[in-house]
Amino acid sequence: MRRLVLLLAPLLFALPALAQEGGPPPALVAVAPVTVGTVAPQATFVGTVTYPETSEVAAEANGRVAKVAFEEGQRVADGATLVVLEASVLRREIAAIEASRKQAAVEAKKARLETERFRTLFDQKTVSRQEYENYLYAGEALALRVDSLAAQVAALQTQLGKKTVPAPYDGVILERFTDRGEWLEPGSAVATMARDDEVDVIVSVPGEALAHLRVGLEVDFEAGGNRQTGRIVALIGRGDVKTRTFPVKIRAANEHGLFEGMEARVALPTGPARESFVVPRDAIVSGPGGTSVALVAEGQAQFVPVMVLGYLGLSAGIEGEGLTEGASVVVKGNERLRPGQPVRVAGGDE
Repeated sequence: MRRLVLLLAPLLFALPALAQEGGPPPALVAVAPVTVGTVAPQATFVGTVTYPETSEVAAEANGRVAKVAFEEGQRVADGATLVVLEASVLRREIAAIEASRKQAAVEAKKARLETERFRTLFDQKTVSRQEYENYLYAGEALALRVDSLAAQVAALQTQLGKKTVPAPYDGVILERFTDRGEWLEPGSAVATMARDDEVDVIVSVPGEALAHLRVGLEVDFEAGGNRQTGRIVALIGRGDVKTRTFPVKIRAANEHGLFEGMEARVALPTGPARESFVVPRDAIVSGPGGTSVALVAEGQAQFVPVMVLGYLGLSAGIEGEGLTEGASVVVKGNERLRPGQPVRVAGGDE
């Protein structure tokens, strides 16, 4: 047994040396070529996400709240019922006037028939003109009464419609102000809601940066952990006299369910566009030592410190010593690489 241990000992000591000599296998990476393009230098500004439209929805009529059909945070569709006011008395009034209108309509029809009969008798000289005209004008008065009652019913139906408070657009309820049993007057707010199919990002920028911005310019921003593109819709011409900054409004589709009040980091151009090296955005590696990209040369990873000038969609404009057009830059797998580490390009021979 002792002899067996002595025989195995040299092998155990030799294993680490053999593993060290072979080294780890090459890291599998994906690469893209470095190109040359025109990119404007950019800076990142911190802004705030807001909703483009926020409304205090109010009642148009007075009455006691009979039903509240929403909760805070609930999504509602355009025209959806939010609040219903008690309207039983108004409905009975409508029913009574509608009954009077129907009765007047019957009487008006009867009068019209009598007028036609007396017209025939008048033509035959059987009745006097006065008798004929009495029926004629009585029929016209009844017809006007029918119209008057119909107008009253329509007006009351309009009032009845105002006993329901609808949502003015598709959106989300932010705050609720009423409960069942409360009395509302015209203009009483029942809820605050916002249209959230789009969002605005409000960011303050120094005056010198405004020269490089324009309405309609597409810019990138990051909010809620997601990156997306928006469009400048307004350069607001009233600045903060203390900071000498001016609000810029950027609008974008609310693709990621952003909420008002979230922080947004916006990349805005701060100078004229100039020629630079262009790489995919995924090639940029940020770490404690700064920003860099990993090039593949002679089967190894070589990290080159770079300065990011700006972003253009999924690409980034960069500057740095050692960059050349056509060089292979790692775009996938770069987060695990070490300087000088052997690499194997997916689908290639490097």
